[in-house]
Amino acid sequence: MVKSLAAMPPSTRSTVSPAPGQSARTGYRTYSPDGPYMSYGLSASLRYRVNDYLSLGGFAGIDRIAGDAADSPLVDQAGSPTQARLGLTLGIDW
Repeated sequence: MVKSLAAMPPSTRSTVSPAPGQSARTGYRTYSPDGPYMSYGLSASLRYRVNDYLSLGGFAGIDRIAGDAADSPLVDQAGSPTQARLGLTLGIDW
């Protein structure tokens, strides 16, 4: 999956690149990416139907932030370019 920074809503863009006011409040350096926001990864999910009304599931995945977004101060100073997720789900049909 490749995402373009120009096509992202302002709230997402501001998450990747702190504005000067945000930088002053948080201590993170300002950042203005030149290229698109890109990430790549792998994910899997599983669903088990317990009966006609109930299902249990799980998901796991790992993504890697790439390109200019990986150089963001939020990634460098407070996070990691590798993002993992893991979860359980419960489904009820009626």
